[in-house]
Amino acid sequence: MSGFIERVKISKVLLMQDMDLTEKFVGKSLDEIGSIPFKDILTSGPETCCNENRAESQAEVDAEHTSLECQAEVDAEHTSLDAPDGYGSMDEDDHTISNGDEEEFEGKRKRKPPPQKGCKRQKFTEVETEEIKTYFSEYLKSGICPRKQQVEDAKQKSRKKTGQIWKRSNDKIIKKISAMNHKKK
Repeated sequence: MSGFIERVKISKVLLMQDMDLTEKFVGKSLDEIGSIPFKDILTSGPETCCNENRAESQAEVDAEHTSLECQAEVDAEHTSLDAPDGYGSMDEDDHTISNGDEEEFEGKRKRKPPPQKGCKRQKFTEVETEEIKTYFSEYLKSGICPRKQQVEDAKQKSRKKTGQIWKRSNDKIIKKISAMNHKKK
């Protein structure tokens, strides 16, 4: 199916949505809706327009409908069967109109979120926990968290004494101290 024909069918569906006619076409496929002329869709709509405007717009709709049908026939002749992916290839499940209660035209195909990359969570070892207790004992006693500069100083001391916490990031150390303070309460 060419892109133009598909767009014409989708425009009919959108027109039906705008005119609140989806209840009349529930369960019909996109191909069935595509065979319904624009004139039938417009005449089956709610009678909100005055008759004068309807007569003028009816002539415009007829002219547009005939030009669209001619163009659809021309496109049907020039359509190739081996269209590239994404152009003209749709499943039959995606062609039905759902009730107004469901999310409209989302279809059965939903995008899957990209696969999540593995979390690299590392538990603090006993050695690291003891090291935190020695370097941050005043913060653990008072129940407050150190600032970035105090963590940097403790990491420098740990590196000089061949400790372990210098390998951790500042925010992780601060979070660990905060968790230890909350556990203490």
